[in-house]
Amino acid sequence: MKKTDKVVGEVKELHGVLSDNGFGTKKIYATVSWNGNPAKTEIRSVRTNSDGEEILGKGISISDDEMENLIKSYKEKKKKEDANKPVDFHSIFHKTEDIIEKRESGHVTENGFIVLQETGKLAEKAKKRHS
Repeated sequence: MKKTDKVVGEVKELHGVLSDNGFGTKKIYATVSWNGNPAKTEIRSVRTNSDGEEILGKGISISDDEMENLIKSYKEKKKKEDANKPVDFHSIFHKTEDIIEKRESGHVTENGFIVLQETGKLAEKAKKRHS
């Protein structure tokens, strides 16, 4: 290929939009063919010009094995980051309808789980604490 030859990329299948800045630039996960060659799976930027034409920008090809390794690595990273993150139990209780009222009426928490019981030793302890 000569330096003057035009490189043409064609999105054969869009698997997903990873981000969109709202100003004409997106990052996509797609299968792309370059100059009619066999298509490869890629993560690539796409810019929309003033004519509405989408122009493929910088990116990388990524195999299925590499994608699986990326996902695995990301999950491990998130797990490490989340391991020591403090838990806001107040926000958790407000996500479940009437959970605060249930706790106040004798339902109890045991080992980090909500035990919805109104009788038994734990419930009696809870009721005594709230009396």
